[in-house]
Amino acid sequence: MRLSPFLRAELVDPALAAPDRDSVIKALAERLVTAGVLPSAEPAIAALAAREAAQSTKIAPGMALPHATLDQL
Repeated sequence: MRLSPFLRAELVDPALAAPDRDSVIKALAERLVTAGVLPSAEPAIAALAAREAAQSTKIAPGMALPHATLDQL
């Protein structure tokens, strides 16, 4: 399965700098709202936080691929 059809450049930020995981999750959710993907950041924040609580999406120090399932998408 190729991921490229599901990615949009304005939704990816390889230079995102945040002090902690929760700040990263909030920034990513707000990016979805700004891009018009979601009407509100709160469902994404909750879903991403729940996903991280269940199992981390960290793939290396300082690098993660946060993802979650949302009914809105």
